[in-house]
Amino acid sequence: MELTIDIAAKPETVFRFLSDPELFKQWMGPGALLSADSVEVHYPNGGAAKGTLRESVLNERIVFGWGYEDGTHGMQPDSTTVTISLTPTASGTRVTLRHDGINEAQAAEHRKGWLHYLGQLGAGAANIGYAEALAGAVAGYIEAWNETDFGKREAILARCWAEDGVFRDSMGTADGRVQLNYYIGGAQQFVPGFKLELDGAPEQCHGYYRFSWAIRMPDGNVMGRGTNFGQMNGAGQLASAIGFWNK
Repeated sequence: MELTIDIAAKPETVFRFLSDPELFKQWMGPGALLSADSVEVHYPNGGAAKGTLRESVLNERIVFGWGYEDGTHGMQPDSTTVTISLTPTASGTRVTLRHDGINEAQAAEHRKGWLHYLGQLGAGAANIGYAEALAGAVAGYIEAWNETDFGKREAILARCWAEDGVFRDSMGTADGRVQLNYYIGGAQQFVPGFKLELDGAPEQCHGYYRFSWAIRMPDGNVMGRGTNFGQMNGAGQLASAIGFWNK
């Protein structure tokens, strides 16, 4: 059985979750034990999966045995082999999990479980880099919308917005950092004196983000509210923003 998932994190970040005992628990569960020569996962309802750690290649792959102490699913401890391989991609890492030594029935039983674990791995790895960068990127984006000087705004966007970043909302579009700079300048001329405000804390999941905003006029009244949804890039910048205005 072979499964793949694309994770929005670099291979070296993902590998930390395959090699660090505490990070291993974050995706395999609190009952997971990783040592220099073995892998164990103790389940809340009793029983445990056990196997030897057979290979660990930095930032590339980990190989371990898999089976159950009570022979569940017809698999004795260390009787099958799990290989998790990491391949760099433009947006992060492609993770391939291969479970060898199992028949079709065993594969069907384990597919959902491994998909769950891979999802947890992806969320944990993405959170390390993207969650740390999100607050700063959104703060820079808000600052850029409130900066009226073209050159200063350009410098702000260089920090928080991808060079080829895509902006879309019901008012218009901008493809790339330069177009967004001009777009913001046009909005400032159309609605003089407005200020964009962050309305609550930004949230991130697997490299995608969302945050709510408000547009406040010079007299203190709020002209509109909405939510931006988009994706970050590997540098921790906003790579896209799709704006939804509240009705």
